[in-house]
Amino acid sequence: MADREDRHCRLLSEEFPDYRLMLASLPEATTRVTVSKDLFLRALEEHPEDRITLRVTHHGLNVLATEAAAPVSRRRPP
Repeated sequence: MADREDRHCRLLSEEFPDYRLMLASLPEATTRVTVSKDLFLRALEEHPEDRITLRVTHHGLNVLATEAAAPVSRRRPP
């Protein structure tokens, strides 16, 4: 955050998997969310658990109980 100097990040003890194969096998995205990097990082930092839930609504992105206003655009699949 701009007003803070500390940054915390969870570390994995295992080797990070090759994400390219996983991304290549996913269907084309039908929903995109543009969110402020600072707001998203703050929401992640405030969540103490190992996993998070991202919920996209017509009003923005919800990271559990933390909401960040964000434009949402949806494309109907062909």
